[in-house]
Amino acid sequence: MVPSYFLHELTFTEVEQHLTQSAGLIVPIGATEPSDASTILGASSLCCRQLAFSCAVKNSYLCSPVLPVSCSVPFSAFGGTAGVKPRTFSNFLLELMRGWAGQGFKNFILIDAGSYNQEAIALMITRIKKSFPDRRISVLSLHNDHRIKEFIKIRNKTDKFGLIAYGIRSIAAFLDKTAIHDNLSSGIKIKTAGEIEYATWRKRGKDPQMFRKLFPLANATEDIAAGDADFGKELFGYILTLLDEYAASIFPERNPE
Repeated sequence: MVPSYFLHELTFTEVEQHLTQSAGLIVPIGATEPSDASTILGASSLCCRQLAFSCAVKNSYLCSPVLPVSCSVPFSAFGGTAGVKPRTFSNFLLELMRGWAGQGFKNFILIDAGSYNQEAIALMITRIKKSFPDRRISVLSLHNDHRIKEFIKIRNKTDKFGLIAYGIRSIAAFLDKTAIHDNLSSGIKIKTAGEIEYATWRKRGKDPQMFRKLFPLANATEDIAAGDADFGKELFGYILTLLDEYAASIFPERNPE
């Protein structure tokens, strides 16, 4: 049994020894971006780190360190946000993945908790497959997986715009109650733009200043609700079942039957 499941908490000899038993790596991709005015900027990183750890413990895989910065430039009008453009992020992720693939990791699960990483990740996968065509890469996007959105919608009996951000806030509240700060913005109502305006904003280039004008508290709904820790626990468990399905399909050596 390894003393830790995270690469940066192991020695290189411990990693190499583990590789003789399992060649799988989980890569948690977080973000430093807002989901509302009461939730810490690192909520996405908090969520994907714990998801990666829980999946690793259950399936005996290793995890990379959390990547705390991703394609969050559209949120850059909000203080503290840290992001890079898709091409930059794709290049950075490609270099990491090439290194791990060259060391002997063969199977990867990327847990993507950033809002706008799809383009960058897809480009990275296309490029790394040219160098390592036998590597298996699976991506679970918290913002774009239809099963997660449907789960949130059914459990909350609503299809309100902004459900995914609410789900991430809820998981963060479950994992660490200090992730939700009790400030003046919590529980108030403010007029914001809707789904149509959001779609138009995306189509026109995702201008950060315009996003701030449309959604002044970085929340896509009129109800500025903090995360629900009880629902967050339920959602966390559901996402773990999806990750277990990914693990069973992408790491067949762990499932000999």
